Amino acid sequence: AFYYDFLCPWCWIGLRNLQRALAQLKAEAPALNVAWRSVSHQLLPNVPAEGLPYEAFYLARLGSAEAVAARRAQVVAAAQAAGLQLNHAAITRLPNTRLAHRLANAAQTGLTPEQHVALLDAVFAAYFQQGVDIGDQQALATLARDKGVPDDAVQAAWGPAHQLNPQPHPVQGVPHVVF
Repeated sequence: AFYYDFLCPWCWIGLRNLQRALAQLKAEAPALNVAWRSVSHQLLPNVPAEGLPYEAFYLARLGSAEAVAARRAQVVAAAQAAGLQLNHAAITRLPNTRLAHRLANAAQTGLTPEQHVALLDAVFAAYFQQGVDIGDQQALATLARDKGVPDDAVQAAWGPAHQLNPQPHPVQGVPHVVF
């Protein structure tokens, strides 16, 4: 199981590295069949539905502009090593990721594993490269449809019956992988 939150750049990096590791394993041991699932874990569930100002949040969280710059440099370097580009300048809101997780969870059963990873990747890219507000239902629906998520799964994500995944293993942070 791969635990993640969409507002965590380390999760996108971790997802990319996990995919590379699994591809390498498949190349080295083609008879081995590895099945895995993603599990949403909302790091900051108390973020208001409308989100928070991104820069102000990280300045308060890390204490100084220097600390924010140092952390971003570290994340950008790790992202580049994983083949990803981050664009922190495009991000204006720190979103509440509840709806994004509900969408990913609703889509997981109706998509192939490859399609589901493509959806997760698209949500991460929309946020970390384009600054899309992934707390916005319409933005998420557009991303989902662009990735082939059936309309009924998109609509189910917003319904009262679909909730976040239960947490079978309590996690303190993400990315978190359970083998």
